[in-house]
Amino acid sequence: MFETRGYQHGTIRLFRSAVTHLNSNPSVLRSSEMVNTLVQSLAARAPPKPIHRPTVDLGPSLAAMKKIDTNSPSTLLSHIQQKLAFLLGMAAFLRPSDLHRIDFSSAVVESDSGRRFLSFTVVAPKEKRKGQRIIKPFRVFEHHDSALCPVATFVCLRDRLSSLSPAPTVSSFFVNCGNTSQMVTVSTISTWLRRIIRLSTDETRVNVRSLASSLALRSGVPLDDIVTLGNWASSSVFEQHYRREHLSLVDFTNTVLPSPVVDPPDVFHDALSEIS
Repeated sequence: MFETRGYQHGTIRLFRSAVTHLNSNPSVLRSSEMVNTLVQSLAARAPPKPIHRPTVDLGPSLAAMKKIDTNSPSTLLSHIQQKLAFLLGMAAFLRPSDLHRIDFSSAVVESDSGRRFLSFTVVAPKEKRKGQRIIKPFRVFEHHDSALCPVATFVCLRDRLSSLSPAPTVSSFFVNCGNTSQMVTVSTISTWLRRIIRLSTDETRVNVRSLASSLALRSGVPLDDIVTLGNWASSSVFEQHYRREHLSLVDFTNTVLPSPVVDPPDVFHDALSEIS
């Protein structure tokens, strides 16, 4: 299949995994020296891939979000929802499925030391605890720029939803505008976020959670906090697969070659004396 159909080695590995799972004796396939050697050989023949992912300038995406005037009655409800999905996804490292599972009834705006924040819960997110589904709480603080503030955007969305007729019958931030008794699907939220990100990069398979995590790390947020909030499987998974630019922005030149360098004093030698 690798040669005749041009399948990539990653696809071959998926085939191998599926066949192993369906086999009556999967341990035999997992330990097969011939199969393992073949997979390793295909991986070695695969074209090289960059280990550093380029930094994405989210300026165009943020500019587009600022243009959505949430206070204007003429702004479409779906546009306000898209803006809130992007801002919450960035501020809380949320997946589209997490956004879909936010319980609207749990959302409340509060204050702490003069700063407003939005509290809400995600019901049954992807992660579990000892195999059991959980309810995960979040707190998102307001932004100094009201045009990029998730708290202000939520307040506008809440007010808009309360004025709908008929009133929504689902407890969600993301109500189907054509049928207020239904929630927007996860795939719709994913499409919203992809379109917004596409304003800033043509790179494929880029998601809000990885972009937000990388930006937070670059801004000095501890890696452990990022792994916890983003629910990454481990710090190594984030480092190897999702962290962008890695160490490409570190100035090793001026770190390992300190300046100024004091030149040693000139020492003059008597060439004739050294020869003798």
